[in-house]
Amino acid sequence: SKIQTFAQCPYRYFSENILSLRERTAATVSYSDAGSFIHYVLEHYIKACMGEDGKVHPLEGADAEKLADSIIALYISAICHCRLEDVPASLMHRFLKLRELTLSLLQTLMNEFSQGLFVPVAFEQRISERDPGAPSPMILPVGDSPLPAVCIGGTVDRVDLWRHEGKTYLRIVDYKTGSSKFKLEDAYSGKDIQLPLYLFTVCSPENAKLYGEPESVVPSAALYFSASEENGAPKPFQSGLILAEDGVPEAIDPAADPAKKKAGTLYCTKEEFDEINKTVQATVRDIAAQMYGGIIEKRPDSDACRFCRIKDSCDKAVLNDY
Repeated sequence: SKIQTFAQCPYRYFSENILSLRERTAATVSYSDAGSFIHYVLEHYIKACMGEDGKVHPLEGADAEKLADSIIALYISAICHCRLEDVPASLMHRFLKLRELTLSLLQTLMNEFSQGLFVPVAFEQRISERDPGAPSPMILPVGDSPLPAVCIGGTVDRVDLWRHEGKTYLRIVDYKTGSSKFKLEDAYSGKDIQLPLYLFTVCSPENAKLYGEPESVVPSAALYFSASEENGAPKPFQSGLILAEDGVPEAIDPAADPAKKKAGTLYCTKEEFDEINKTVQATVRDIAAQMYGGIIEKRPDSDACRFCRIKDSCDKAVLNDY
């Protein structure tokens, strides 16, 4: 995330991550709060539906809604530090809207798990050298310079796998609020680098042994799972990278028409995956060199400024009305 922030606007990176500047906040449900709500409910709901066989067994009808509501109630009570009935009406209205959105996401997820062959094996998977048993960060030298190597860590929302014919196919999923659409050009520029970095880090030779025999682990998909409102109704959406070989698309969605590709998703060969990995690593090295060079240039645009915490104090953002 920090690499993406720098690629969008070095000044924003400097202000938020070096100076730790923050905007004034109001007592409301922010965009990041909404993301935390959805992350929490999806993770705990899926865990509750997992059986001893390691597979997800979806609930139906009233049972599904009852489970979701119990998880939502626990979350709201915990963050509001009060009983559910004492939550202010304005906040509760916002939570109810999030509930509707989340239930739509859960229905899509459960349909996918009931039909697909991938199963979850990790939630909120940290990539860190400090956590025993966790995948190790990607370490990249910054060219031939004497600068310290850049260490890429983070947290993957969900890791899924599918074992087939002696191979272990890994899929990583990142939950987003809003309709996040993956674009390869944004990954190559560093502005949306999360999906490929996480996938290729988890599947690296150093980390593959956590999921199977290292030589048998295959990076197979990296997907954003998001939802937005369209005509007042929730609309789940997936976007990202999918391996177009070895039956992976059918393992993700056996009912899908192989001739029809999902909008917003790139279907790649193994050779193309290798090329994406190499290009993304080169982008990270270039961004790291700029960071070490002390660049704090202001680069205002709609993407960089949308969630910037100090945009009201940035003359260029204010001037361009972002």
